[in-house]
Amino acid sequence: MKLTYAAFILFTHILFSACKKDSSGSSSGDYYMKFKRDGTEIKMTYIPQAFFTDVSSIGLYNCSLEAFTSDGKTTLILMIYDPSAIAAGKTYMQDYFPSVAIVQAQMAYTDETATGYSSGSTISDPDAACIITISELTDTYIKGTFSGKLLTSDYNGIKYAITDGAFYLPVKKESGLMLKAVICPGQTHLNCRKSLMPGFIL
Repeated sequence: MKLTYAAFILFTHILFSACKKDSSGSSSGDYYMKFKRDGTEIKMTYIPQAFFTDVSSIGLYNCSLEAFTSDGKTTLILMIYDPSAIAAGKTYMQDYFPSVAIVQAQMAYTDETATGYSSGSTISDPDAACIITISELTDTYIKGTFSGKLLTSDYNGIKYAITDGAFYLPVKKESGLMLKAVICPGQTHLNCRKSLMPGFIL
């Protein structure tokens, strides 16, 4: 099956627009997401959280791992889909499930210019990559590692290499279908967290 470009954009990316911070959005204890962007270390400790949603009604489980820098301009979001329960010891890669146009793992990032980038998929670039490994998962926290390559906003090559990624996040549970909006090419706004939209097969 073939994905149109518009449907691919809707499926694979996360939209950011201005989000008002509240008193609950302060730096939270020892929780973090950290990684190296082209060799430079970045650590995010503002609003760290891992949202788990049971979407088994459509044959998938979903997890969104995310954190911001304190100024709210830079954020990283990791998305995981699994036809079985998400669990410690599993590694998720940027491979498509055979029955649906959704990849197992994706990464979305805004840099200090508030420009959004995504790991996209190998449909848009054969070098696109995202690998997420869960090392620990309890009812209260999740730990793991990640790496990947972020595409340019026009999907014309690699913008950033993400290496040595690690996360330690508090777990939050949600019910029902998540809907995450999308990063469109050239999008520059940083957004409140939305629900996740499954991909479109056209």
